Amino acid sequence: MKSDKLKSIEKQIAKLESQRHTESLKCIKKGLKQLFVDFEDLESIGWRQYTPYWNDGDTCDFTVYNDDPDINGEEVSEWHLKTTLEQVKNEANFLEAIKELEEQVDRYKDNEWHSTDQYVERITDLRDLYASKKDQARLKYELKRLLAIKKVLDSISEDEYLNIFGDHVQVLVTKDGWRTERAEHG
Repeated sequence: MKSDKLKSIEKQIAKLESQRHTESLKCIKKGLKQLFVDFEDLESIGWRQYTPYWNDGDTCDFTVYNDDPDINGEEVSEWHLKTTLEQVKNEANFLEAIKELEEQVDRYKDNEWHSTDQYVERITDLRDLYASKKDQARLKYELKRLLAIKKVLDSISEDEYLNIFGDHVQVLVTKDGWRTERAEHG
């Protein structure tokens, strides 16, 4: 039988959890709404969140996969933007990066287990950037936008993501609100 003190503590905990959920919902709504005001070209933000199905004996934990969110339908990587921006700053870095990627293509071109597509795509991207020398301001803007999005997405806990959006879902946020769809995953 529970003591009156324990019952009182459990009641307080339930009340605080309810308040946390309410505040988290307000926080994420306000933050997401502000992003669409601050970045006029922002059409959508997306991510997946789920508890993996596979089990190797370890507990499978719910995870939000929003480190590299989809922005306007394309996955955006902070690492990719930062490294590309660094390369844009110095012409020699462009040429060196292209040379290194071409070496990777040569190394793996006949290896059926290792695709060179990622290297070829990156070479094309870098050549385009090098040829145009136009993208430094765009890259800075995209990085600023991504960091602002990540700051908002990091403002609530994974528990609250689960409470708000659910499990095994792809979340798509637009200026008009959000929707979730069943996420396929392993």
